Amino acid sequence: MSDLELTLLTEQLHWYKLQRHDFMNHWQVMMGYLQLKQNEKALAYMHEVINGLTVEQKISQLAQPIVAACLLGWVIRMRLESVDVHLGYPGEMKDDVYWQENWRKKYAERFYAFTTECLQEARVKAQKYKEHMAAEITLKNRNGIFHCEMMLTCRGIVLMKKTLGMSENVRL
Repeated sequence: MSDLELTLLTEQLHWYKLQRHDFMNHWQVMMGYLQLKQNEKALAYMHEVINGLTVEQKISQLAQPIVAACLLGWVIRMRLESVDVHLGYPGEMKDDVYWQENWRKKYAERFYAFTTECLQEARVKAQKYKEHMAAEITLKNRNGIFHCEMMLTCRGIVLMKKTLGMSENVRL
């Protein structure tokens, strides 16, 4: 196991513990609404929780585990900063074949460093602006070059936009 894989495994266990705690809190809220016979509030709360997990579901469909683990950690950390995260990528990235053709093991460290750098900058902005923010992550393949773009906005204003492109011809 590489150092990066060990780091990601350790982080994933940490995020699992945080999410387990959050889920227990969500169950307590829903049970409270139901005990108070406030079924509509319980349903509304359930929908809110489910909608908040949509991006994690999309991440779990990516066939490249390093990319998925890096993005999952990024999304959970952004949620802790109360930043809504959206993810977009072409359907082909759900297939192993895409990643076999377009991903190299040497890209992993650079991708992790990129997501970590974006996270640090986004957290500073989130603490500075203290307003509702949204982050958009877009994965693309442009002419055989894997791209990841991360954009942070507040009230429609772009606060941060970073792009990482990787291919065999790009020096990392």
